[in-house]
Parts: sequence; structure tokens; C-alpha cells
Amino acid sequence: MSNISMNQLFDTRILQEFQDAFSEYTGIASVITDSEGKQVTQSSNFSRICKKLIRNSAENVSKCMEYSKQGSRKTVENDKPCIYKCHAGLYEISCPIMLEDIIIGSLVCGQIVCTDEDEENVKNHLSDMNISAKQFSEVTGNLKKMTMEELQKTADYSFKIAKILSNIAYKNNILIKSNRLRLSSVYVNADETALDFGYDVIYNTHALTSTVMAGIKTICNGQNITLEIKTLSFIPDELLGNPKTIQFVIEGIISFIVKQCNITNMLINFSCSKEYYLYTLSMEIIADTDSSCNQLADFMNNCFSENSNSVNAGSVRIKEAIFNKLNGIIDFWVTEDNKFKARMTIPQLDVRGNNYE
Repeated sequence: MSNISMNQLFDTRILQEFQDAFSEYTGIASVITDSEGKQVTQSSNFSRICKKLIRNSAENVSKCMEYSKQGSRKTVENDKPCIYKCHAGLYEISCPIMLEDIIIGSLVCGQIVCTDEDEENVKNHLSDMNISAKQFSEVTGNLKKMTMEELQKTADYSFKIAKILSNIAYKNNILIKSNRLRLSSVYVNADETALDFGYDVIYNTHALTSTVMAGIKTICNGQNITLEIKTLSFIPDELLGNPKTIQFVIEGIISFIVKQCNITNMLINFSCSKEYYLYTLSMEIIADTDSSCNQLADFMNNCFSENSNSVNAGSVRIKEAIFNKLNGIIDFWVTEDNKFKARMTIPQLDVRGNNYE
């Protein structure tokens, strides 16, 4: 996922139009960069002082890029927009564009003078860059001026815009993976069709959980397995995802596990955690088995690891659904008290009232 670029996930022409409209509305300079701080779009509403005097050398451009990268990282760490001063003493805001937990780009905006502060502070910064007071007075006329309160409101607005772009990146990545799946699916038999459960939809999570639990109980009852199911955390009423594929994967994994060895007891924990702009649904399986837990874990990892070459007929379609349709993760291991354990996580978008906070 770290190799996926902004250019793969977005039409840069649309990004440019989006950014131009953003700058026109807010009156501030803006640009969209990649994860390294390099421009993806052409700058919008940049001030003369930045275009003519500050960004006139590779060294200064490099400093601009580094400040924006640091601002995005701090925004992710604190889950709120980071307002900072660039090396020229101007206020800027850098809001990360995310693909799950990876920064793939940033919405960088600013070139703002805060009216709550003495303008001499900016002049002092610029004099350190060998920019004279005369040059300063000639080019600062079009710098945006804001109070700190206005600056904070602008930062909050920019933060929400970046989250919306992150949502678009996530959905576009799902479409890319789906297209790859359709083009290069591995079939169990030559006459079978590719796995296709349709598009992502807004679904009721509790209805899905109830259906999945009923399916798990049927599987375990058929194998005389003592089963306990728990929900460990709050799960939103509605999410955006693919419930049919989720059900197929969960029931398929449970069925696959119980067929491989003699499971006597099984505990299944469902949980949900908020990660930046999305939720991550998780299923954890802890099982007692008469067979070797280490052998079972090795076998399952060989069948379901994303990079494994296994063509086990019972796992290939489940595996493709996990990684290509759901963009999920699954791991198998043995606990310290010698129990077999599995954990699967599936990212899902929060759609409650289109609230991205």
C-alpha cells in the first residue's frame, strides 16, 4: 500500500479544480502535495513573496516541503489540524490525505500573517533569509491576514476537506483492487466465475452481526464445538462496506478452521475501533484444539497470507475476498497458553450523517 501514489488514486485535473475552488472561497494559498511534499497540483493563490522571494531556490523549496510533512505528521498524531509557522515566519496549515493509516499526501494552505502578532516577527524571519524591508513592503500586500481565531476556523475547515479527500482515496483504492481482481482472478475450477458480491452499500451493522453469529453457531453445532461469542466494543449502527463479502469471509474462515482439526472450544470476539476517518471491524478467534496449535497456525498462514503461493481450493476465494474486496488483514498464531488464535480486521467507512469528525 505504501507504493500507491496520489496520481493513481486521483484525477489531478479534478484535484486542481477542487483546490482552486477551495482557495477562491477561503482567500488563502493552497497546494496539494504527495507524501514527500512534492506538488501534485499547481499552486493556487500563492502570494508574490512566496513565488518571487522564498521559493526561488532549491534550498527554500526543500524547507517548505519539510515543514508541510512535519505538519501533516503532527496532525495525524494529535488528530487535529496543526497550525505552524514556516521558515519565513508565515502561518500555514498542513492536513494529511490518508489511505487507512498511511499519509499519501497533504492539503497545504496558508501564507498567512496573524494580526494578533507583531508584523516585525515576519520581517525578522525574512531578514534572516536576506530579504530586505523594501522587498518585504513591495510583496506583502497580497498576504492573507487573519486573527488567530479565524486561523483556527480555517484550519478546522481544511482538516475536514482533507478527511473527505482521504475517504475518496480509500474508495478509489477499493475500486482499483476490484479491477485487478476481475482481471487476474484465480479460480477454483475453470468453469467458475470470479467472486462478486456487488458494490459497497450503507448497511445495518447489527443485522449483519446477527446473521453472521447465526451462521457461526450452525457451523459449530455441526461439529459439536462449545462456542462463546462476545461483542467487545461499540459498533456504529451504519457503515459503508460490503456486508455480503464480510459474511462470506467470516463464515468461510470459521468453516475452514473447524475442518482442519478437532476444535473443542471456541471464543469469538467482535470489536470496532475508530482510526482517523474510518472504523475497523475486527473478529478475533481463540480456540482449544486436540491438534498441534503450531501446525494449525502455520498451515493457516500458508493458506491465507497475502503473499503466499498456496492454491488450496478451500481458501483461494476467501483470501481474494479479504485482500482484494475488503482491503483487510488476517493473521494466525499461537498464544502463550498454547491456544490457537486468529484475528481479521476490515476497514469500513463511517457514514453516520456524513460526519467525518
